Amino acid sequence: MPNVDAGAGDRLALAVLVQYRMATTEQMHWVIAPEVRIEQTRRRLARLREAGLVDRITLPGAGRTRVWFPTRYGVQLACEWPEMRGRRPSRTVSDPTAVRLKVGHALTVTRTALAFLQDARRNGDLCRPLDWIPLRPTIRQGAARRSSPTPSCTTGVVPPTTTGRCCGRS
Repeated sequence: MPNVDAGAGDRLALAVLVQYRMATTEQMHWVIAPEVRIEQTRRRLARLREAGLVDRITLPGAGRTRVWFPTRYGVQLACEWPEMRGRRPSRTVSDPTAVRLKVGHALTVTRTALAFLQDARRNGDLCRPLDWIPLRPTIRQGAARRSSPTPSCTTGVVPPTTTGRCCGRS
């Protein structure tokens, strides 16, 4: 992995993309490093792309909005890290065509995570980017179909520790 600082921010950026599935450059900036200039986040994502850990698409009609997502290799690598153990990665979309088909919902999920993080930061709560976990609902086999829509994603947070509060409080 040439030019990848896997011990710091690059590692967090990849872990966030594996957990959240996809995010725009701006969303990644606000999630992982809001205190620095967005150009640093752009360079970080470009390094990860060079290393084959993430890829991107450019949204049509949205200026130059780039949507980043982990590659299969990036998911495989990140899932070996201690901070990702015990978390089953969401069904990752590693193909640009599939990303385009799922981008609307996935970016809404990321926008929800970002709202939790920003609210917690404003309130002085302890909330790190990996504390927010998108969860897929489980449907029991043989369950009857309901007429109401079933959510495709629910959310959860890591329980608070004895050292501080966690995001997602009511």
